[in-house]
Amino acid sequence: MDHYAEIHCVGSGMSASSRHHFVANNIGLLNRPGWRLFLATLHDLPAAVGVMHIGGDGIASCTLAATVPDCRGNGLQTALLQRRMHEAYAAGCELVVAQAGYGSSSQRNMMRAGMQVAWTRAVWAPIQV
Repeated sequence: MDHYAEIHCVGSGMSASSRHHFVANNIGLLNRPGWRLFLATLHDLPAAVGVMHIGGDGIASCTLAATVPDCRGNGLQTALLQRRMHEAYAAGCELVVAQAGYGSSSQRNMMRAGMQVAWTRAVWAPIQV
């Protein structure tokens, strides 16, 4: 769980010193039905993580993905997406869903893995003057 938490922190732009929060928050997922955590390695070192929830409704949700910044560009998230999609298929899911920032590398990875944009969401904020 420490590798997962550290990659989650560093890959999301936070300090690795915050990993204990992620360990405490995510350790419960390991024992909850439907939740699966994935770890990808690069040169035998932990480098990327992904999470998926499979519900009883035939829908799998890819809920998190993070890669250590120095390990990006090596196809790790594409591999994790493909693995999660395979696991969803093996579990009998008919649909796999995920979220990504519009035009982001995450969106491009998902589209390369065969996913399609279903809708876009606008996030509005006040103008700072």
